[in-house]
Amino acid sequence: MIVVGFTPSADTSDKLNFKRMCMLELGIEPEIAFTRRLSDGRSGVWLLMVGLQSEQDVLSLLSRTKDIMTVQW
Repeated sequence: MIVVGFTPSADTSDKLNFKRMCMLELGIEPEIAFTRRLSDGRSGVWLLMVGLQSEQDVLSLLSRTKDIMTVQW
């Protein structure tokens, strides 16, 4: 998945921050295989690639993100 607008934190990893956001905002705890920054924010847009462990995690996340963030895959 590509997540748009997820700004990095100096204190914790993207993986931990994304998982925490999913738990607090969406009520789900996806199994994250990896995260990778696709942009450094200089263009004004933060892009984060998130690899999830299962198709079910992807479907659960997509079904709950309509009003929270923009997700493209």
